Amino acid sequence: MGATDRQRATEQFLERVLRIERDLGELEGLAYDISRMYGGDAFPEQAKLSADMLENLMIAATHEAASHIGLCRNDIEDLIRYIEFRERHGGLSDGDISKVLEGGVSPSPLEPSGGLSGQPPAEVGAAARDDELVRDWHDAFGGRSYSKVKRQLRI
Repeated sequence: MGATDRQRATEQFLERVLRIERDLGELEGLAYDISRMYGGDAFPEQAKLSADMLENLMIAATHEAASHIGLCRNDIEDLIRYIEFRERHGGLSDGDISKVLEGGVSPSPLEPSGGLSGQPPAEVGAAARDDELVRDWHDAFGGRSYSKVKRQLRI
């Protein structure tokens, strides 16, 4: 499966998940109304069953499920961005990426050639690679730190 097919399938999946999340959110108001319709005093426990138990179950089936789906959707999007980021920078280890993004420390140079304005060639290549890495991370994750994203995704 090519990158375009992968991206298209992912977009379709996430759009459907978002639709489900929105549909559940819209059902929340209806669920509240329905639970009130079952209120009454035909038997002693009816009000408690409709106001407490039925309403709580319906909220769990709508609001709580929609919230959970939303959190999962966010994690899916972040994990996909993380995988794509790591694919683009596959030549660097996790530790090297962390050193650059978290501490601004460049790992040992990977590029033996380069050379601008008196800097040793390897340092020029490493600095350009580090700048690209930082820009790419920022484009994908904004101001969030590398370690925070990894912690959130439980990587």
